[in-house]
Amino acid sequence: MEQNTIQGSPEESLEALKSQIASLQSQLTAAKAQLQIQIPPSTPSPPLHLWLLLADSALPIGSFAFSSGLESYISHRNLRPAVSPKPTPRTELTRFLRLSLLSISTTTIPFITAAFKSPSSVLTLDDTFDATTTCEVARRASISQGRALCSVWDKSFASSLLKVNSESNGDDDDNEGESKIPIHYRPDHFGPSWGYITRLSGLPNTKEALEQVVFVFLFNHVKALLSAAVRLSLIGPYVAQQILASEEVGRLVREAVERGGKIGVEEAGQSVPTVDLWQGRHERLYTRIFNS
Repeated sequence: MEQNTIQGSPEESLEALKSQIASLQSQLTAAKAQLQIQIPPSTPSPPLHLWLLLADSALPIGSFAFSSGLESYISHRNLRPAVSPKPTPRTELTRFLRLSLLSISTTTIPFITAAFKSPSSVLTLDDTFDATTTCEVARRASISQGRALCSVWDKSFASSLLKVNSESNGDDDDNEGESKIPIHYRPDHFGPSWGYITRLSGLPNTKEALEQVVFVFLFNHVKALLSAAVRLSLIGPYVAQQILASEEVGRLVREAVERGGKIGVEEAGQSVPTVDLWQGRHERLYTRIFNS
């Protein structure tokens, strides 16, 4: 068996051997470095991060101050025809929840969809939504939450979310100056603001992203209603979570997403007039704990 030998003088052979050892050590170091797979930090991707932020119950948009007509609905239950057996508070809440989701799917979701698809027309959409909102109480509640959402974007989300997106795209430019919504381009109502800001955050204009935007909006609405029901002593917190986790709520939200996606802005309108009546009568309650 032949062996490779280094020919020449002993000094030359020793130097050549040292050079060969150094080369092998360098190759070994490079091979070990390739084996060390770089695992990225376990932080949520920007879309998931955005969903968690928007679905946070602590989002400071004032949802806790509104019951979307639930308080008035419960206060006026004595005016409805008596039925036997008497409905339980949970039954009444479920009925109102169903009607409320139906109402939002035909009044608000079309404007969220349009603002998400065409952010440049958000002011026109905002004016149209204002003109088609027939209940003054609902109008004020929508403006209050919409302006609060825009403020949350300017003061909290804009610089952080856009920085995450720019870093993920390899762009280190400072976007903080361009991240705030100009005063003359700021929508007022909650629905158009929701569609506008979610698109502004960098979400792609795809059907999947739009469905998630609408789903989170409706899911937040359900959470706000259940929170109001707990404070009205209709149900307890455990029952509220049970309802929120139920298949029925999931089905109602999915149906509302699908229904609202089929309605254009020109066809949007109140499909449950009694919801406007309940909200409009809210200000005439002798005692109340919510703004709407």
